[in-house]
Formats: sequence, C-alpha cells, structure tokens
Amino acid sequence: MYKPFCLFCSFFLMASITGVFGQNSTVDSLVKALSEQKFENKTKVNLLNQLAITVYKEDSTKAYKYADDALNLAKLLDYKHGIAESLWVFGKTVAYHQSNLYALPYFQNAVRYSELSGNEGYAKYLSSLGNTYTTLGFVDSALVTYDRGFALASKQDDKIAMLRFIANRCIIYTGKGEFEQALQGYRHVLEDSHDLGEQNMESSALNNIGRVYQFLGIYPQSLYYYI
Repeated sequence: MYKPFCLFCSFFLMASITGVFGQNSTVDSLVKALSEQKFENKTKVNLLNQLAITVYKEDSTKAYKYADDALNLAKLLDYKHGIAESLWVFGKTVAYHQSNLYALPYFQNAVRYSELSGNEGYAKYLSSLGNTYTTLGFVDSALVTYDRGFALASKQDDKIAMLRFIANRCIIYTGKGEFEQALQGYRHVLEDSHDLGEQNMESSALNNIGRVYQFLGIYPQSLYYYI
C-alpha cells in the first residue's frame, strides 16, 4: 500500500538533490594526493572515501573498490569516522545502482559508527538514512530520523542542515496530504535559505511550494512560485 507514497516521495527527493562534485579535475587531484601518501593513515582513508563518493555515479566498480580499501584500512586503524564514511559511500553507491532496500543497512551502520566517533558527520548520515526510509515508505522511522538529525544540527548551530531536515519532513507531509504543515515548513525553509544566501535550497523550496499548490488545485499560486 506504500507504493504510490514511495514513488511520490522519491520524485520529491530527486527533485531536491543537486550535484556537488566536479568530476575529472577532482579525481585527478585526489589520485595524485593518494599516490603521495607513504603511510597507512587516516589521511589515506579520507582520500579513498573522497575518491569513492566522487566517482560513485559514473563508475560503481571504482567506487566499491575505493570504499572497500578505505573501510579495511579504517578498521585496521580503529578509525570510526573513516568506517562510518566508507559505509555511507557504500550506501550511496548501492542506492544509486541497485536499490534503497539494499542500501539501508549501510546507512544504519554509518549512523552507528558515527555515534561511536563523537557524531562526526552524523547529520549527513542521518539525512541519507531518513531519505532511504522515506523512499521505502517507512514514514515513522523517517520522521524519527529527521528529528534526530534536526536536534543534532540545532545543537551544533548548523542552520543549513536544520533547514534540510525541515524540508525532508515537508516531503513526507506532502505525501500524506498534510499540505498546510508542508507549506508552513517550506515557507520557513524559503525565508531562512534566502537570508543565508543558499540559492539552490531557496529555489528548491520555491518549486516545492508550487507543487503543493498544484496538488491543492490552486493553480495561480502554483504558477507564482514556479515562476
């Protein structure tokens, strides 16, 4: 019974995601930096993870290899943040090339290891975990996860992360037909992202408000926000 809801939320989540990696030059720089590492250390783990997340969409084979090398070295060093990051990269790659269901345990374990490392990267891992729950239709788990992420982001005064968690909750509200709650949240995101100069987030909020009005059949308002 969750299938229509899952498809709806998947559409909203994909519409809200923007690419952040410049491919070729970044890969070349990371490969060069990796080749200069003479010791098995945390820096090497971080570089391998950065390489993996940079190429995961275009080359899953390389992404898995980099992430696996990073994971094995991080375990050897007992570097819990490195383990969490490797698991997160595995999850991103599996979700993109296979399925969210198979990616779920990677994100769950990334959160677990992040907690053991003092919550480094915690908000990012919780966001991926919450989005996966949402896409799979596990709405209650998603909302709990977003609440955990928002609480941590608030504690760290990470205003951008806080807005992302609010926006993610709004996707669920929209999927459940709770349009007033969705609009209230999106307006909050719109206002604060404008104040913070986060243009991509502001644009996404505008589009999502337009979609909500479209679902409500209020087309003049919908066009206003789309335009």
